[in-house]
Amino acid sequence: MKAIFLIAIIIGFTACKTQEQIRREQMVDNLGVQMVQSQQLVADTTVKIQALEERLGGLTGKLDELDHNSQSQLQTQVDTLNQRITLLEESNKTLQSKVEE
Repeated sequence: MKAIFLIAIIIGFTACKTQEQIRREQMVDNLGVQMVQSQQLVADTTVKIQALEERLGGLTGKLDELDHNSQSQLQTQVDTLNQRITLLEESNKTLQSKVEE
């Protein structure tokens, strides 16, 4: 009889969780939930950063293209002005020689 009583007491003590054990389990559960939430935030942030990088790359490409086009137009205008100056200088020489005659 004593053996059954002793076994019942041992089972009772081992089956019952202490408040500290319950608190630790709850803390572990909370940490698990927080970790999952943190992983979701990191994943969302990574996706947003990748989207921003793509947009930035597109804008950089457009700016480079605009810069190239502007430089090309500027060079064309400079070439045209140089041609006009050359023509005006030639015309001026011709006029000066006629005036001298």
